[in-house]
Amino acid sequence: MPDVKLIFLMREPISRAWSHAKHCHRFRETNFASCTADFASITDNQWRDNLAHDWPLAHGDYLGQLRRWLSVFPREQLYVGFYESIARRPKSLLRDLFTFLGVDADVDLSRL
Repeated sequence: MPDVKLIFLMREPISRAWSHAKHCHRFRETNFASCTADFASITDNQWRDNLAHDWPLAHGDYLGQLRRWLSVFPREQLYVGFYESIARRPKSLLRDLFTFLGVDADVDLSRL
């Protein structure tokens, strides 16, 4: 796939881990698979167990993920940025992505 463009946005690690833990509880995944407790009833130990579970940990291993992608695709095909840029600097992020994707960046973004 020599023409594919990959976009990898990393999220601040603590926010990512907490969001993933809440997702696991909501959708009854990982250590919450058989959990029947509501969100407010989850113990600190259950949250810790989830944060230490292999599946959520793998999602936070940005370096490992990037190494795997770069073992298959050349660096020029991968855009690496930060999730927080969506809220902090959306116009700049979009312009960077347009340039990376090779599409016309001359778009009216005044409504953002």
